Amino acid sequence: MPFFKFICTLCGHSDEPCVHFENDQLKKELKFLHSAVLEIIHLLLRPTSATLKFKELPMPATINIGGTANSLFQEWTGPSGTGTVVPNAGTIAYTSDNTAVATVDPATGVATGVGAGTCNITGTDPANNLTASDSLTVNQPAPPPAQSATLTLTAN
Repeated sequence: MPFFKFICTLCGHSDEPCVHFENDQLKKELKFLHSAVLEIIHLLLRPTSATLKFKELPMPATINIGGTANSLFQEWTGPSGTGTVVPNAGTIAYTSDNTAVATVDPATGVATGVGAGTCNITGTDPANNLTASDSLTVNQPAPPPAQSATLTLTAN
């Protein structure tokens, strides 16, 4: 005597598994539907935009030669940085479009001023194929203010 009783919901057959569940085509169709639903859920949850900002700097970001700026790459559920922030899907890779003005650590996004001018720092998340940039201005630092003075007299 079996411990369970099989009843097919399609034909009511109850002696043993019927042709409906032994049919490989039905199994393939169910597997395909399962995969399709999972892919749809993945696409719906995937971010659609990203932004890159320099943390703790006034906009536009400005530093002096030798100064640094930290990058903040954020992914969003809506277009153009709208919706809600979601975790980055992949490891962000950072680049500078003008390394004579500023270099950037490709892993951390820390930009360092090298020479006076303006450049763009770009972050890319390859997992979601999202890219965002922000401009960085690097200034020549002003000379330090005078702290004292001397006067020398010379005879004519």
